Amino acid sequence: MRVCNGSCVLGELVRRKPLFTGADELQQLMAISIVCGSPSTAVWPSVVHLPRFYTIKTRPQYQRRLRSEFCE
Repeated sequence: MRVCNGSCVLGELVRRKPLFTGADELQQLMAISIVCGSPSTAVWPSVVHLPRFYTIKTRPQYQRRLRSEFCE
């Protein structure tokens, strides 16, 4: 199990509800971007090398807000 997957499972257990809900892949990516921030070269320099990065780039660009979401 990847660390990210385990962290999501633990987060859902603590909150007692799903962390990221979406009806399809694009909505799921948007939900993740809203909380974790949009992928950008500032925080992930090699993100531009991912296939189709420019076609699914979220708009608007979201800032990371993990602490405000989970440290309440």
